[in-house]
Amino acid sequence: MGGILWYTKGGLLYGIDFIGFYSWQDIFVRPRADYLLPSLIAGLFPGHIYLIFYATLLLETAVVVYCCQSFARLLVLRSLSQRERRSVEVVAGALYYSTASLAKHRVEVCMEFNGMTSCRIASGSTEEFALRTATTNACATISSGVTDSIACDQSAPKKVTWLK
Repeated sequence: MGGILWYTKGGLLYGIDFIGFYSWQDIFVRPRADYLLPSLIAGLFPGHIYLIFYATLLLETAVVVYCCQSFARLLVLRSLSQRERRSVEVVAGALYYSTASLAKHRVEVCMEFNGMTSCRIASGSTEEFALRTATTNACATISSGVTDSIACDQSAPKKVTWLK
């Protein structure tokens, strides 16, 4: 992993600029850091442009996530003492449990708009908030544009089921 990042001079951290079809020879023809991974994957799967693109995207994402997690871990380990890390863990746990308990109401809303139907589940601290969130989420998948989204949000739900 470190060798790839060293060879690309951190180029993988910028993501992929997928401008065309890659082949394994591209690294020799266009020796750029952001062509390294796509060229290697193209050598494994010649002629499969979408497979090359998504495999490259997946691997670059994994490298970036791994590097970010490693950096954050080292930063925390070197900058905080054992006692401070435990305090942060307790505060983070308390925040997680306190926000999870706020969602007291859960609802499934089915919306019908322009002949399409979408159902979504949402949670909220109040019934009104949960209902509004589920309605907005359902409308987001069946409406396009601001005008349609507003019209869908303001229409009556086809079905409302309270789950909690």
